[in-house]
Amino acid sequence: MQIRSGITMKASLKAMQEVIMPAIDPENSMALEQAQMIIGLLTLLNDRRDLQTAYDIDALRRCITLGTELLAYDNKEQLRADISAAQFAIEGASAIETTLTQHIAILNSHISTIAGQLCAKSDEENSAARRLILKASAEQNIRERSWLLMQGWEPQPENIPDISALLFDIPTKGEAYD
Repeated sequence: MQIRSGITMKASLKAMQEVIMPAIDPENSMALEQAQMIIGLLTLLNDRRDLQTAYDIDALRRCITLGTELLAYDNKEQLRADISAAQFAIEGASAIETTLTQHIAILNSHISTIAGQLCAKSDEENSAARRLILKASAEQNIRERSWLLMQGWEPQPENIPDISALLFDIPTKGEAYD
């Protein structure tokens, strides 16, 4: 049995298209719809597989940037330590998918806590921080929409940039990370 995701994904997609779909009764519209949905999802996963790590690194960098900017509003040592750990995770061999997603979750938790605390303060005290959070949210929204663009949900897909244009350049080993 093949365990490489690329080969497994392609084999599953081929089986769905060439074996399962033709075997479904054309009168069974629900089964056809579900099979088409599976084919669409497998196609999306297969097409985005090579970009997944770059996408996660980009997401983590965005969390690091926002977390660093929010230190001015809530200078907690734990947030500072978690930002440092996340920066280390991006460097070199430790940039594996589970490590990246764990650091994204940790920083998002800090950011959510700070955002909640900002809601209790007056507008004058937190308007700059709110703008930072809203800007980061808008960027994340467009990244998510671009990631799923091939599914056909966007009413004006020509207005959504390709996902590769939205990802930060991924430095090679040895390059500085800011």
